[in-house]
Amino acid sequence: MSIIALGLLALPLAAEQSFAAKPVTCKDTDGDGYGNPGVSVCPNGSATDCNNNNGSIFPGAVEIECDGIDQDCSGADLCSSGNPHQSITGTFTTPAQITAKCLECHPFEGNDVVNSLHGMMPTAAPNVTNATGLSQKLGEINTFCSYPNPAQAGAACLGCHPTLGKYENLTAADIDCLRCHNDSYRSRYAAETNPADFMYVTDWQGTQKTYVPSDKDANGDFYVEFNWAAMPGLTALDLVRGVHRPTTTTCLSCHAKAGGGDWVKRGDIGLNSASATAAQDVHLASTANGGAGLSCASCHTSSLHEIPGRGIDLRPTEGGAVKACVDCHPGMDGGGGHAAAGARVEPDRHVARVACQSCHIPAFAKGGATEMWRDWTNPVWNAGLCNGQGAWAGEEHKVANVVPDHVFFNGTSYVYELGQTLNRVDPVSGYLTMADADADGGVNDAPGVSKLVPIKRHQSKMAVHDATGQVIPFDVVWQFMTGKYNEAAANGMAYAGLTGPYTWKWLEAEMAINHGGQPGLERGRLLPVPW
Repeated sequence: MSIIALGLLALPLAAEQSFAAKPVTCKDTDGDGYGNPGVSVCPNGSATDCNNNNGSIFPGAVEIECDGIDQDCSGADLCSSGNPHQSITGTFTTPAQITAKCLECHPFEGNDVVNSLHGMMPTAAPNVTNATGLSQKLGEINTFCSYPNPAQAGAACLGCHPTLGKYENLTAADIDCLRCHNDSYRSRYAAETNPADFMYVTDWQGTQKTYVPSDKDANGDFYVEFNWAAMPGLTALDLVRGVHRPTTTTCLSCHAKAGGGDWVKRGDIGLNSASATAAQDVHLASTANGGAGLSCASCHTSSLHEIPGRGIDLRPTEGGAVKACVDCHPGMDGGGGHAAAGARVEPDRHVARVACQSCHIPAFAKGGATEMWRDWTNPVWNAGLCNGQGAWAGEEHKVANVVPDHVFFNGTSYVYELGQTLNRVDPVSGYLTMADADADGGVNDAPGVSKLVPIKRHQSKMAVHDATGQVIPFDVVWQFMTGKYNEAAANGMAYAGLTGPYTWKWLEAEMAINHGGQPGLERGRLLPVPW
């Protein structure tokens, strides 16, 4: 017999940054309006930039106290009043108590989070052509972990959301502030202690196992606790007093490990993107590594805790807009930008129909192998799942340094919605598609409307109901515990109210590749590309 605790390590994500308006004085390299004489000659009297590789650092920017960054180019990080959190005192035995302390000074921010997508608020999906209402991950389905619904998966699918345990009807008191504001913080979902509520199963090989599900409080909600074993030497007061604005490490601690592991899902970011080389990601690489020294928040600039950014296979659209390439590289969309930069002599005839990423990201999964397909009908023991105790996952095929496919994308996409009939076939791959960029865009659109973008194609062998063509909400936790994929499919059918036969089919999703840009001298035109 073996005892395995279910649930995932709770880690932070999100980002927020706000700066003053930026007067434009001369051409510069980071697009913040302040030039560097070493790059271009500025008019007399214009201010120079102390960091010409980071658009959030310039003379007159709002200085963030005690964050170790000189935002306003004064020559020092402002700490005139010291760390304002250093004066906090008290005893905190649960993460919920720390959130309560945060809300004493930040009640509006707490309300912002619960009304944001990161706070699990259902959000409009105007760019998904087949969407029928508000959306978030709860109750949706994808080609990785299938159906992330706590009704079936318990707390396992909540591990990368800043909640203290609830997943519906959250209030500010239900948000775990430390998840996004202290990179040293680690939490876990409390484990059930009553053996009567343990899950006793026999896996597909005949081995008996005992799984311990996550515990629930008196209100029937999951709840998190400090994971002190993962924070040696720290105290709750250390965590409170050490809060900071989100960093790249903050964001990557969740977004890099989506789909069940580092580099697995998105394919263009991983944990080591926080220390990337310029060849891996010229934007996230530090200036010491030859990069721009940017952070996630440099492009995904938040407002009221809403963080912009959406790919082909993602449903909701939150407020704001991700920075466009030309915001920091002006003139590159005008037909003569590359010639002016000395990169070529011919006019840029392609920029109206080819996205910058298509040439500047010639390969993805450069920092680690990414999953290209998953077969649930071939259970493979994965010792790293379920808090390191292992689980029966589907067979994963991972590849590094992948040359992307390319499709036209105008910002809208089709993303399968649970309960709909799946009948879209990708014209290139021939697979039934769960997500694709071919909703409205195409090569015949007016210039600038649709652009050729790089994508990752991910396939997954999933159960499809014969009579309705619906994708079955696969019981992924039963699969993890037993490896019995047909029983997991049957459980999902019962949950969805379906009866009758089903068929295991290869389904596909197109996923946008937007991270991992390389320096200009390493453009994709130097490598074999699909066109």
